[in-house]
Amino acid sequence: VKTALTQLVWDAVTLRAWLWAGQDLSGTLATIRFMPGDHEAAYPKGARRGDWGSFARGVSTGPALTLNVKTPVDRQADWLARAAPDYLLTMPSNLADLARHCRDRGIALPSLKHVATMSEVLTPSVRDLCREVWGVEIRDMYSTQEVGHIALQCPAHAHYHVQAENALVEVVDDAGRPCRPGETGRVVVTALNNFAMALIRYDVGDFARLGPPCPCGRGLPVLDRILGRVRNMLTLPSGERIWPLLGFASFYKVAPVRQSQIVQRTRHALEVRIVADRGLTGPEDAAIRQIVLDRLGCPMDIRVVQVERLEPSAGGKFEEFRSEIAE
Repeated sequence: VKTALTQLVWDAVTLRAWLWAGQDLSGTLATIRFMPGDHEAAYPKGARRGDWGSFARGVSTGPALTLNVKTPVDRQADWLARAAPDYLLTMPSNLADLARHCRDRGIALPSLKHVATMSEVLTPSVRDLCREVWGVEIRDMYSTQEVGHIALQCPAHAHYHVQAENALVEVVDDAGRPCRPGETGRVVVTALNNFAMALIRYDVGDFARLGPPCPCGRGLPVLDRILGRVRNMLTLPSGERIWPLLGFASFYKVAPVRQSQIVQRTRHALEVRIVADRGLTGPEDAAIRQIVLDRLGCPMDIRVVQVERLEPSAGGKFEEFRSEIAE
């Protein structure tokens, strides 16, 4: 439950995000995002509005174009090429698929100046891919439906500034003690502007690493990295839980992979799901398994399975890694 004040603060922080990124608000914004209805903002036209959203009520902006993220990536690329936007806002997993498609098929987006991401964890490999394909930087936003904006990427660095005017953010360890800079813990949030529904020390289900004060001069607290949810943690055979940095970007160097996902079935078994342009050869299959084993540093049963498509969740989010081990 929210109020007009909650929306006002959301709009103010949204405007801050675009201003921090140094964008010309008179340009054209293209958004590829989850839409509740399958036919909303559908290809080939998508949807169009005269401004960038509700925050633009007191600010002059250019038009905003929207396409449903359920649109196949080849059609997304066609839509973007025709739209020729200045800026693009989408989810990191969709951005990665789109950038690879454009790279592999030589599709240029010369008008694109900047990309913004939301809703999912942004990895360094996606940042690198965006620079490689389009020569542009990414600015990430960390928010939830319940609390609104939690943190925005610093204009000068890759880490995030907590939006302390909107939320009190704590990073705590398993015992509930405050983490120190460099330590990783659970994100616990108290919403400061929602007087219709109090959320006090609300565990949003995410993990983050606390950072030291930023040299940019902003006094806002720092989150060094957003790491995702408990279900995105890998359990080793020993029972230890780690963040699965399993070399996903390397898969694309050894085979014509378009999408990938790893699912943990048991402590000893991982399933690598691959969407590729053709069937994998024996050496390619072995190379993918070896990449994962090298990153793990311990023996596990790695099975590579080719599928036609990897579906996002009901909310439109995609997870590169998901654990099916019961808590």
